[in-house]
Amino acid sequence: MRFTLVLALALLLSGSEGKKGGGGRRLKKELKKELKKAPSWKDSASGDGGNSLGSWTAATEPMHKTVCGDHACRPGEGNLKGYTHWSQPYEHKDTDKSISKYVPDWNGNMFPSERYQPIVTLAASKARDGLIIFAAADFDYRENVLNWYRLANNAGVGNAIVHSLDDEALVFFEANGVPASNGTASMDAWRRSRLSRHIQRALAERHMAAAALVNAGLNVLMMDATAVLVRDPRPFLSTLPPAVDVAAMRGGCRPSKQQVGCEPMWNFLVLRGAGAAQRARVLTYIQAALNKGLVDFYLRWWMGHHCIEMGYNKLFTELRATLQGGLTAAAVAAQTSETALVSLGGKHKGLTLALLPRDTFPNAFEYLKHKATAFVGRVVRPEKDPKRTHRLRLDRYDEIDFDDMRSAMIKDGLWALPEHKRV
Repeated sequence: MRFTLVLALALLLSGSEGKKGGGGRRLKKELKKELKKAPSWKDSASGDGGNSLGSWTAATEPMHKTVCGDHACRPGEGNLKGYTHWSQPYEHKDTDKSISKYVPDWNGNMFPSERYQPIVTLAASKARDGLIIFAAADFDYRENVLNWYRLANNAGVGNAIVHSLDDEALVFFEANGVPASNGTASMDAWRRSRLSRHIQRALAERHMAAAALVNAGLNVLMMDATAVLVRDPRPFLSTLPPAVDVAAMRGGCRPSKQQVGCEPMWNFLVLRGAGAAQRARVLTYIQAALNKGLVDFYLRWWMGHHCIEMGYNKLFTELRATLQGGLTAAAVAAQTSETALVSLGGKHKGLTLALLPRDTFPNAFEYLKHKATAFVGRVVRPEKDPKRTHRLRLDRYDEIDFDDMRSAMIKDGLWALPEHKRV
């Protein structure tokens, strides 16, 4: 059992964004050591326990709150603490096996558009040339979103909106002039799925909101709130070949491992929905990726809080994508300023994915190298404490995560808010 887990973890590590082989081997050794330490017991009477994936202690206080004493909780402050690599402050209840393992209410080609009317209405009023740029965020991410929106405005981008994932965030965004839609109801719909953690539901909801905008006939740029626009990308995006259905930022490039040279990053996507046939291809792909991410295996262990990304990765690998134009994986890995086109196979034959240039859409590990030409900037997630890396069963990030990310963005010049004032 443990050998299988080590092998699976090692395989997943080999596909991490921008990681080099040496770092991967180091992490594999660390994981093997940790597996030997991991408890394999359970005390059902106390509510505490564990298995080969870590130990847990039953929570005795709320997992999340927005008021901390006499003040509004700063980002992450109101979230339950205690996560390390092998321990968690609570144990989720067993999944109700009667709950569907697929996306709630998305049956066949019938998209649940009713609950996404708020974001579709807002996007229709803000779109420019059929394109809308959006991020999704809850109350903890309010500072990141305000920074994201101000930098977009500084770059001359006037078609950026936010999908709010809770009521408190919506109130904050509206008070600060950020165009935001009320996504509370659509976020709550995920409680009827097998997604048991908040992070899982939030990431799934972002992709569903993107699908709703595509379903409404819009072209979409979906972003993390921690990936910020430093220049206007719209002129470049308008030059993408008409055949492109989906475009993604490039992650790690290893031609010996990646079938198309570089892995797509599924948290920075251009999704085209203007044409009927194109719209159908994109929606079918999003639905399949979300359903793949909802497989129980991905929900439970290691990077389970990023299960949706795992679904996209797994689906893409299964489809045996091929490069267009006679390109090789090695050539794509060596590219800096070119867009590479990829044809998907299997049930998604006919869909074309573009890998965006690294000098204009660099990932976090390459941003500083391409700062002069980049449209988007992002920082490497600080990992000051190794025990906080890949925390199992993580429900929400805490204030250390947000403070470290903020400091890193300030250092790299990606912060537009006053440095000594918090919101």
